[in-house]
Amino acid sequence: MTSLLRKFRISFSNVIMLPEMRSPPSAESVDKFMELPGGQESTQDGVSEKTLRHIRLGELLRQYSSNANLIVVTMPVPRKNTYSSLLYMSWLETISTNLPPTLFVRGNQESVLTFQS
Repeated sequence: MTSLLRKFRISFSNVIMLPEMRSPPSAESVDKFMELPGGQESTQDGVSEKTLRHIRLGELLRQYSSNANLIVVTMPVPRKNTYSSLLYMSWLETISTNLPPTLFVRGNQESVLTFQS
């Protein structure tokens, strides 16, 4: 990762790979999510694995990036007719709450970085 950042001349001070992403989120974070409008929809079938992943991502961003000037996050891919807009917006809220400025970037599942030397 560091070599890729250097290659694109992106200055950085620290790169941390997060093995804790597979750990479940705290009960407190899940409870906060359930208070959001989209959280109400999660109670019908329980909290999905995808929702738990987004809650955990928000926890890790707050733990590791709370002092950053800008956080860039790959936006969750919205699935039409699969997730409601309320649930989707609740995911974004959960990921970005209590953080410095956060930029969500969405692509089309293709690599778009170009390097010419």
